[in-house]
Amino acid sequence: MLSEIILGGLVFLVALLAWLLHGATNSRLRESRHEMEEWSGVTDVKRKTRDKLHDPDYIERVQDKFNK
Repeated sequence: MLSEIILGGLVFLVALLAWLLHGATNSRLRESRHEMEEWSGVTDVKRKTRDKLHDPDYIERVQDKFNK
């Protein structure tokens, strides 16, 4: 009888730890997705700027603007 109670307690603890670990993992995944959404705008700006660097008119306008 005592061994069944101890075994039940261990099963409960393992289930509780698994549930807590699952919750912590889910919250970290949500945070990662949120961070990626924030950084996606930055990478779009970098890509657009990199694409513009091949445009001679754009380069000349930027040089004229900042070399005054």
